[in-house]
Amino acid sequence: WVLMGKTYFANHQPFGPGTLHAKPCMPGYDSHYVVTQKDGRPFNIEPNQQIEPYGDEIVIFNSDQVLPRYLIYYHPLGVHNLKEGPHVIWIDPKPQTTQLSIEESVQIHQFDTSGHAFHWMLKHEKELMEKIKQNIFRIITCRFRENDGGETAGEQFCDRLKLDERWKNVPVMIYCL
Repeated sequence: WVLMGKTYFANHQPFGPGTLHAKPCMPGYDSHYVVTQKDGRPFNIEPNQQIEPYGDEIVIFNSDQVLPRYLIYYHPLGVHNLKEGPHVIWIDPKPQTTQLSIEESVQIHQFDTSGHAFHWMLKHEKELMEKIKQNIFRIITCRFRENDGGETAGEQFCDRLKLDERWKNVPVMIYCL
């Protein structure tokens, strides 16, 4: 859950004049909001435009504006095996920079790249299909991974899942650092 407060609607190019990319919050506002195109650039609302909007991006500047819906406790398992109960794949090349808290009964499988996570998913496909049927399998991924797709690594992983009938309904959460 995110409390957006007074929101500045940003619809200019991310690297052009007046860019807000990597800038502080606009004075008098609590957050920035932008409708994006598939490539991550802002969607400029213009008459007769041929491009469709793809997503929403909300930028907040104060962690007090975030109310977590779930607390996830993270404890490295070392071995990536499947036990009973819920499972979460967590893709982040720098897990030490993210604080995860999760229920004890949930198994976390941490990977540093999309490729490693996808390979593991294929290796455990049969067991994961059962977890999907039981609605106890989730994926958490950071949006930016420098050596794994760059700025849109999280979105690229989601697109890959959507194209595969086996994985297209797995809930995925993308976060930014």
